[in-house]
Amino acid sequence: MKNELIKTFENGGIKIDVTIDPGSGTIWLSQAQIAELYQTTVQNVIYHLKNAFSEGILDPESVVKCRLHTASDGKNYEVKHYNLEAIFEVGIRGKSPVCRSFHRWALKVLTEVATTGSYNAVPYARDPSYQIMNPVERAKKWIEETEYTIGLEAQVVELMPKADAWEAFVHSGKHASYRQFCNAAQIPERQFFIWADGKFLYRDADQNWIPYAEYQKAGYFNVKAVVCKNGYTGFRGTVTPTGMMFLRDQWNKSHNGFGLAKFPAVNEEGVAWQN
Repeated sequence: MKNELIKTFENGGIKIDVTIDPGSGTIWLSQAQIAELYQTTVQNVIYHLKNAFSEGILDPESVVKCRLHTASDGKNYEVKHYNLEAIFEVGIRGKSPVCRSFHRWALKVLTEVATTGSYNAVPYARDPSYQIMNPVERAKKWIEETEYTIGLEAQVVELMPKADAWEAFVHSGKHASYRQFCNAAQIPERQFFIWADGKFLYRDADQNWIPYAEYQKAGYFNVKAVVCKNGYTGFRGTVTPTGMMFLRDQWNKSHNGFGLAKFPAVNEEGVAWQN
């Protein structure tokens, strides 16, 4: 499709042409490509995807896209492709040794695409150092290129622990308070409540944050009764693992994020709202 980029991922004997979509800020692979990436069968890929969909971990509306593919007979066929979130989920479930390295590579690619608009299209790409004849100017350009690369790698190093911590938190299977969710997702707590108010949550008469019924039925939230020290019984909402993925996805879409590579600043204004 228009404005899409192709970048090759290589790991040992594995070599996959990956479609990068700057518009949606993610990557796309077909079932066959995912199977080739993880050195497994298409049937296994389908099995893990179906389980992730039925458990509510993945939303087919968000992670699947049908794309035209020209077959050997010259005809165009629609082929389902899956984004980085789905690709990573299959790798985790299948315990693939390539999963982590592919995720890190994809994060680096998406970071550079978001920064420059294309992969390896750095600001000085029109006149790279190897094309400059003057040795002094060539050395200056080489230093610029090196500094840019180091800066980009530093961004990836900074983001990866946050991404790994988020994945471990979601896959623990535990429910989380609103505050725990915000901390794990690296979303400013104050801004989260301002953003979620009227969309997914509302204040009850006792000023507790309660999720709307439709999102409870969807399995994104759970409401439980709590007994305070004074004996008063109130209600408190918690976020399910499915809800964590849903909220992070919705937050990133409304804040121009791009999947796991987007982590907003933490504790903006230094003010935390009470759950």
